[in-house]
Amino acid sequence: MRFTKSDLHPVIFEAVNTWHDAMIASMTTTGWNKGSEKKVYDDHQVAWWKHYGAKLLWGMAGWSTAIAAPIMVAAASNQKMFALGSVVMALGATGHGIYAYVENRKQITIDELKVLHPALEMAPLHHSYCDAFIDLYSNPSLEEGHRKEILGQLNTLIDEDLRLRAQKKNLSENLATEDYRVKVDAEIARLTERVSASRDEVARKTLETSLEIAQKRRDRLGASEPMIERLDAQMELVAQTMDSMREVLIKMRNAPRFEESDVDTLRSRVAQVQQQGQALESAYDEIQSLT
Repeated sequence: MRFTKSDLHPVIFEAVNTWHDAMIASMTTTGWNKGSEKKVYDDHQVAWWKHYGAKLLWGMAGWSTAIAAPIMVAAASNQKMFALGSVVMALGATGHGIYAYVENRKQITIDELKVLHPALEMAPLHHSYCDAFIDLYSNPSLEEGHRKEILGQLNTLIDEDLRLRAQKKNLSENLATEDYRVKVDAEIARLTERVSASRDEVARKTLETSLEIAQKRRDRLGASEPMIERLDAQMELVAQTMDSMREVLIKMRNAPRFEESDVDTLRSRVAQVQQQGQALESAYDEIQSLT
């Protein structure tokens, strides 16, 4: 069975394609060195040929025949114009090969994922997701409806983690440095003094607006630090939930019969993550509004 980005989360495909590009670059520049990378590449080739090898060979045989046939006809009939057909077929084979390569980069099998994901440069959560994905599709007794539902929950956890990481990066940039915080505090003190000393009403109101902006900058700095701690805690919850989901999937795979309660357990755990994530989203939006 082949999976696309509509099944396996796109972030995994990005990591797989990055790995492919690195392997191609390695082969074309420095060549191969014996080691773990070469072993992963060889194991991946075995997994790839298992699923695509026969189709590739049949395709090559078909295009070879299509290219050779016009040449043979030209030689038998002494009509050289027929040889142009081989050129057309060669161009067609090249175009088809490029198309097939591009399309193949958009697909992956379980066997390929088993080989590749331990070697991919990804967050630990993404590796846990791959393990859970493999467990999910290694259970032949699971109904397709339940499989799709559980896959949706796994993808939801990855989406949640990516969202949290983006928010943390944004807030970390807000924190800047201690020198910057001292600078903002000094600006607030300076503007406060100027507002008190101002005698012109228009000038005072303009200074008050500047003071309000500076105070919001300081409020944003003050609110960012505890928010980052909350985001870290939520990311930990996502990671633990992913690991617990995999344990349930292993149990389901080894159980003598399907238990609806197992799916209910997965639903409730993901629902808890989503509920807390929504609360954090609201708090994050409040901090973002302090501009």
